[in-house]
Amino acid sequence: VDPARHVYLYDSFPGIFIVLLFLAAGVWFGHNVYQAYHKTVTDPLKQSFFLRLGVLYTAWFLLLPVVVVIAIGVRPYVREKFVDAIEVTFTFVAYAVMSFLLWPSRVERYFKIAHTSNLDSFTSATPYDEL
Repeated sequence: VDPARHVYLYDSFPGIFIVLLFLAAGVWFGHNVYQAYHKTVTDPLKQSFFLRLGVLYTAWFLLLPVVVVIAIGVRPYVREKFVDAIEVTFTFVAYAVMSFLLWPSRVERYFKIAHTSNLDSFTSATPYDEL
């Protein structure tokens, strides 16, 4: 089989649908993070979190359509490897940044989560204790 004659995923109808789905998801995500950013005007730490989250992941969602358009100019036999390499690299970076943002020591500041090391709160009385 000649690799140059291989049908590239994003040259087909399902591939175009995937790109449009990523584009729609990116716009939806960006819009929701924008709204959440403006609802947290009183908390600059949360605003910082939503700004970082919004910029990084809106860019991640919009990356695939941009890379697919750029890949049109790449030779057909390296097009798939080009798109896959960029997509996997940026997905790795996005996961690494998400791990950094949601690290347990930081997440408590962003979301005001109360950390309890006391197990007594989980052993409260239930209706079955008296049976």
